[in-house]
Amino acid sequence: MEIIYIDRVRNQQIVGVLLGLGSRLPAHCTSMGKAMLAHLPIEELLKRVEAAELIPRTSKSVVDRASLDNELARVRHQGYAINDEEVEIGLRAVAAPIWDNTGRVVAATNITGSVAMISRESLVGELAQAVRQTAVQISQALGYPNVSIDVAVR
Repeated sequence: MEIIYIDRVRNQQIVGVLLGLGSRLPAHCTSMGKAMLAHLPIEELLKRVEAAELIPRTSKSVVDRASLDNELARVRHQGYAINDEEVEIGLRAVAAPIWDNTGRVVAATNITGSVAMISRESLVGELAQAVRQTAVQISQALGYPNVSIDVAVR
């Protein structure tokens, strides 16, 4: 129920998110975590969520299982997950899952920024489209054949 950062590209802004490689964050309140959780086999998802303590990071964190189930269903439907100040006040992110050649979600990619730099509208608009397109390209490079950019980016 944690995500681990294995790669990161920082923007050129003075103010930014200070997370290094190997940093861990709770999956239930991060865009990348939700993007990955949403695509787990249902039995595995239920087992993980049942055993997890959904500790809030902010007042906006999802901390009950019914709300998390609803959020993950939304992620599966729209193809991306958002974090709107759930892990840190003032921080927004959008993520999309990355599939391997066996059709299993193995990672996620995201775009993160401050609420001053990223509006909610751009988060679910052009940024969601860009992150989904990037995830599709990475998935295709990993050999996942069942997704195309035209289908995945709506």
